[in-house]
Amino acid sequence: VLTHGRSQCGRFLRDLIYQGFNEDEKGRIVFDGVMALVSGSRKNFCNFEFAQPGRWSRQHEDHLQPGDQFPFTFGVLTDPISGQTDSILAKCRKSVTCPKIMQIDTDTEFWQGRASLVLTDTAGADINLPDSVRYYLFGSAQHGPAGTTERGIYQNLSNPIDYRPLTRALIVALEKWVTDGTEPPASRYPKVADGTLVPPDQVKFPKIPGVVYDGAVNGLRLTDYSVQPPAEGKAYPVLVPQVDSDGNTLAGVLHPFIEVPTATHTGWNLRAPGYAENELGGGYGSYIPFAQTRAEQMASSDPRPSIEERYPTHDAYVSKVAEAVDRLVQERFLLEWDAHRIKKAAALSSIGKPQK
Repeated sequence: VLTHGRSQCGRFLRDLIYQGFNEDEKGRIVFDGVMALVSGSRKNFCNFEFAQPGRWSRQHEDHLQPGDQFPFTFGVLTDPISGQTDSILAKCRKSVTCPKIMQIDTDTEFWQGRASLVLTDTAGADINLPDSVRYYLFGSAQHGPAGTTERGIYQNLSNPIDYRPLTRALIVALEKWVTDGTEPPASRYPKVADGTLVPPDQVKFPKIPGVVYDGAVNGLRLTDYSVQPPAEGKAYPVLVPQVDSDGNTLAGVLHPFIEVPTATHTGWNLRAPGYAENELGGGYGSYIPFAQTRAEQMASSDPRPSIEERYPTHDAYVSKVAEAVDRLVQERFLLEWDAHRIKKAAALSSIGKPQK
C-alpha cells in the first residue's frame, strides 16, 4: 500500500508516522511506501487544544502556528536547543512498522518551511538520512506547480516550472522499491559540506535590475505553546539552497527548463508595495526572464547573458533540452511519456529563433 500527500497532506503523513499511526490495531504496518511532497520540516497543527491542522507557518502570516517543532528529521538526533532526543521514525521503529519514505521539496520549503532541518542537525551540520528514506529537492521550483505566471500582490511573476513529471517518475520508483526491492534514485539535495546549502545572507543572488533580494526567510525558534502568546526561545539554523550566476538553484533534481534556462526561477517572491512590502510571499516563487538580445541585456545592465548569447539557434536550444531530458530519463527522474512532452514543448518554442 502506497500513499502520497502534497503540502498539508505531506505534513499529515510525516505526523502520522511520528504519532505512531502507521501501525494498525493488530500491530500490522499500514502504509508500505510514503511520499511526502512539499512538506518541509513540518508536522501538523494537531494534538493541541482547539487545533487547526490546515494552518501553516510562513514568514509573514501565521508565523507562530504549532506543528513546526523538534523533531524535524528521520534519524534519531539529540537537540541541545530543546534538550530532547527524538526522530520522526521513533515510534514506528519500536513497532517495526516504518515505511519506505520519499520526501520531495521545492526551494519554497527551504525559504518558508525550514526544509534544511530535515537535512542537518540543529547546529546546522549535515546528517545522514536512514537507508529507508530518500530526499529530493526539485531545484528552482515553487511550492505549487503553477504552469503559468501571474504577479498578484507580489513583486515578481510567479514561477511556472511544472515539477509534476519528476514526481510521476518517482512514484513509479517508489512502487518498485516497495514491491520488488529495486533501489530508487539516490537522494539529491543541497549540502553544507559542498557549499550548496547556506545561510540566506550567503546566497550569491545576482543583482538583477528591478529585483529585490533581501534574504528574508521564515525563521524558527524553540517555542513554548503552554503560554499565550507563545514564548519564543533560541533560534534554529534555517539554511537555503545556493544559486548559480543566473540565480537558479545549483543542487537537487533540475527540470530541463532549469538546467537549460531562459529565466531565473526561485522558490521565493516578495510582497509588493502596499501589501507588506519585501515580506516573503506565501508559497510563491519568482520568474525573471532573461533579456532576448545582447543589446537589451546591455541596455538594462542585466548581469545575466541574454537568450541570443546562450542559444544562437533554435536547434541549439532544442538539442540542449533533449540532452537534459535524456539524462533525467536515464537517472529515472523522468518517464518516457513526459520526456516526449518536454522535448516537444522545446521544439515548439521560439527560443533561438530570429526576433521579428
